[in-house]
Amino acid sequence: MQAGGDPGGLIDVQDFYDGALSFVDFLVGRYRQTAMNDLLAAFAEAGSLDEAYRRVFRQSYQENPRGVAEAAPMRRRCPS
Repeated sequence: MQAGGDPGGLIDVQDFYDGALSFVDFLVGRYRQTAMNDLLAAFAEAGSLDEAYRRVFRQSYQENPRGVAEAAPMRRRCPS
């Protein structure tokens, strides 16, 4: 299913899920589970994922292009 139910939509929901899972997998591999717990706590406090990311990892999401590039190859963990 396409985002918004539109067959001409911009992103396939499964592709979005796979990309997000791949990036979280990268973060856990690089920073470990403790940092992910800190990220969630900072997000709850700040109300902004960008601000939480900056607090925990000391850089913005946009300043981490290497991490984004390393996470780009989507790795499926769940059967489709």
